[in-house]
Amino acid sequence: MALPPHELTSNINLRHNINLTTALDSLPIGVILINKDGLVVESNSQMCTLLQFNDSTLVGKDIRELFRASSKNFIELANFSEESNYFQLLEFPELYAVTQPLRGDFSGLSISIMDYRHLGSFFGSSPSTTVLNRAYEKILENGSFGIMVCDSCGKVIIANENMALRLGMERSSLEGLEALKLLERGYLNVNIVSEAILTKSPVTSLVRYLRTGKTVTLTACPILASDAQVKMVLVTQRDLTHYFDPDVLSNNEREILDSLSEEFSGRPLEKVTRNSFVSNSPIMRRTLDAAYKFSRSQIQTILLTGEPGTEKRKIARYIHDSSLRSDEPFLSINCTDFEEKELEGAIFGCERGALGQPDIHSYAGAIQAVGRGTLYLENFHQTSLPFQLKILVFLEKHEYCRVGGVEPFQSKAAIFFSANANLEVLVKKKSFLEELYLKLNDFHINVPSLRHRSEDIVDMAREKLLHLNSIYGLSKYLDHEAIDVLQGRSFQANVVELETAIYQAALFSVSPNIGAFLKAYFKPVDPLASSSHKQKVKIESPPFDDKIPGFTSVKVSGLMETLDLIEKRLLMETIVHCRSTREMATILGISQAGVSRKLRKYNLRAPGKYLIKS
Repeated sequence: MALPPHELTSNINLRHNINLTTALDSLPIGVILINKDGLVVESNSQMCTLLQFNDSTLVGKDIRELFRASSKNFIELANFSEESNYFQLLEFPELYAVTQPLRGDFSGLSISIMDYRHLGSFFGSSPSTTVLNRAYEKILENGSFGIMVCDSCGKVIIANENMALRLGMERSSLEGLEALKLLERGYLNVNIVSEAILTKSPVTSLVRYLRTGKTVTLTACPILASDAQVKMVLVTQRDLTHYFDPDVLSNNEREILDSLSEEFSGRPLEKVTRNSFVSNSPIMRRTLDAAYKFSRSQIQTILLTGEPGTEKRKIARYIHDSSLRSDEPFLSINCTDFEEKELEGAIFGCERGALGQPDIHSYAGAIQAVGRGTLYLENFHQTSLPFQLKILVFLEKHEYCRVGGVEPFQSKAAIFFSANANLEVLVKKKSFLEELYLKLNDFHINVPSLRHRSEDIVDMAREKLLHLNSIYGLSKYLDHEAIDVLQGRSFQANVVELETAIYQAALFSVSPNIGAFLKAYFKPVDPLASSSHKQKVKIESPPFDDKIPGFTSVKVSGLMETLDLIEKRLLMETIVHCRSTREMATILGISQAGVSRKLRKYNLRAPGKYLIKS
């Protein structure tokens, strides 16, 4: 049984009548002593100031009350560590902790905490430190490599002149910029900083498409703290442009560089996949591996099946981007957005007056628009049998006629199909053509649901949060509580549900760590309700800001109703931060036309009406 805090304190008072509290209060840093059970046995006034506690002492408090996310580390260090450790606090990103185990008459842990922004005032006058800093500055400025350092959120802390020069921008503009902005503004075509943060391992990529025309290798190396969290990322850049000059390359050198390019940019799971997906789970890696194999072939017809919200469209885009068609257009059409004749016209084109509208001129369809590219037909299983027959004829002959026309057109476009239902069952119900199903099933990818790839959930959430931090200039992060909440949830609505939760947490969580928000967001469902097949599980809508116009708190039952609610709430939250449907489309990752259709679907006004000015 643990001794009372005052008895423990008396055991470690300094000798010669020097009071321990007086000695600790004289220190310019926060100090706290805990026992193996995590109880505070001594602290100084500076610690109360750093933690913004009104009490004059923290003695007797549980470390778990003071540090919810980091307390587990402290207790483990107090019981098992034999050496000092240092790390950034999850609850207070500006604070830095140094721990020292205490052994002997009193066993526990000494924790010293300092605001890292003030470190310079303590060590700046040290001669040895000054010399070392000058040496680092010379290395940074005079090396042949481009160098920059990013923090754990992907923001550039410092960069040298070589890095800025090869990127084609001013050094002052580079420092303080989010690494994702370099990707969005066209300075880089790979996002290796986010990848290094997510994978916690070094990432290297060969980059050819910088604005300056340089060909370089980029390496992002994450620097981990003692709790295995990414503290910062070191990015080095080596210029290889002169090696790619065709006038000085021999045939053998050209072959070597071609193989080097293939090594860095051709493998699905090392470059393209990691820039597009978070895929640590074996089932998702197998799915992506199959998608990549299809992309490297000349296959023109692929079927993607899976539950709603499993990123089938993203898989289709990945196959297109990894294929020889990557320079050609990729066009997506949701079959449920059109009536049958309108859908036929949207895909094959239409002659004037064919749809009963003589004032509308003839127009080309999506197949002609994509040329040799890829057309992706979403929710194809909901189309009619006559339309399916026309698609089957096109797949066999690669020839079509516009609606109301007789002139045949040839096409070399690839067509990908997606379905949220079991097509074999639909064939038995006579609502899907068997011959078309057999043709599509030859090259079939079933995309796994998120609950079957639970290993990816936390990393997907972290990636989404990094992206939102970049867009909105935030500094939100996943603490231990957030990770526990995410790992303990079965996402029935798949990626849509996960991304919506992270989106709301990023915008509306008061604290930088979003664990408490997510815990309130995901209200537990009564397990007894799900045990009966006759009784539907009731899912109550998560907490939401009632001040946003048009929102009413409702209860829904069933997957599709839940998806509709999530989609509507996501649209409503995005509206208040955007000035146009184009801006909404960029944030949501869908087309501008798709945004307009969804706004009409839920009877929402155009963005700009609800705009919240920051």
